[in-house]
Amino acid sequence: MGWTNDTANLFNAIFKSSNTSSENKASVFKVTSESGDKAELNYHSKTIAQLGNSKNNYSGGGVVASPVVDEFAGEFTSKLGQQSVNNVEEFKAYNAALIAALESGELKMTSEEYRAELNLARTNTSIPIYADDDAIASDDAVRGTVNRDTVSYIHGTGKDAIINIDKDANLQLWWSDASLINLENGATLINDGTLGTAYNTLRGPMSLPFAVVLYLRITGLLMRALTLKWLKNPRRAHRQSQQASTRLSWRTGPLL
Repeated sequence: MGWTNDTANLFNAIFKSSNTSSENKASVFKVTSESGDKAELNYHSKTIAQLGNSKNNYSGGGVVASPVVDEFAGEFTSKLGQQSVNNVEEFKAYNAALIAALESGELKMTSEEYRAELNLARTNTSIPIYADDDAIASDDAVRGTVNRDTVSYIHGTGKDAIINIDKDANLQLWWSDASLINLENGATLINDGTLGTAYNTLRGPMSLPFAVVLYLRITGLLMRALTLKWLKNPRRAHRQSQQASTRLSWRTGPLL
């Protein structure tokens, strides 16, 4: 689909929640009627949402980076005799001398032997860098978590909170450990468009062949997955769920 390749339709941000419980504290859109007023979201856009995944969760004690750092050998002996390489300029001069010896026929080496001679002048291994856990405050954002319970793209809460997905809207969750839409406390979702999820892990919504699996957390009923199966005519697919005073009305369009 052309719209999926348009970067204007991509929302990419790492969302984290500071709490360690299952409370949804981080979302792109929050539709709440808990103050007593009606709240409504009308979604008309085509969007691919990337909200972060388990790789963005900090576990502590691990390697945070492994850069490749060149360290020069100083004094060493190569096929050219005794050498001294202590900086970039001397390394370049040593490399030029190797190439000149090969071109003149003074040295005969395979490409592997040439690389071995060149690497005598340096060590280019990766060096692990560890974070100082004690220096990271307990409420620092780096310690926040992303998962399907704490992060969502759209979060609806309250009996007068209504989320309408337009017939031309298409909302896809991609490579994320999060909820596409999270409904709580009697919130209502009416979907006339297309909702989908792909390339997600078991920690978040996942896609199955010819099916869409959406994780929805509903007060009074923990509905881990609501599956809308592919039908011969997908536009006729309709599913209604009335659980814990929360209404879901599904009218799906074509899936990706």
